[in-house]
Amino acid sequence: MVIEWGVWAREERDALRNAARKIGAPVELHYLTAALDELWARIVKRDLEGRWGSRSIRRQELDEWARKYEAPTDAEFQTYDGHAIHYP
Repeated sequence: MVIEWGVWAREERDALRNAARKIGAPVELHYLTAALDELWARIVKRDLEGRWGSRSIRRQELDEWARKYEAPTDAEFQTYDGHAIHYP
């Protein structure tokens, strides 16, 4: 199973990792980064494309969410199986 929605807090990632381990599943963390301005450009592009099912996100919302985000630390990466990857 791949979880591809944002898990912004360490607590959320820990809970998902622990639940997967309870059923014997290996757990990998693939962490992708992008500058806030790049994320905003992608949102604007998506809005211009008029994709079904998406809603507009205001820049103020993105900035607020970015302040709340907890990026994984090196110590957190060590809690995953041998395939935890950070893509800068």
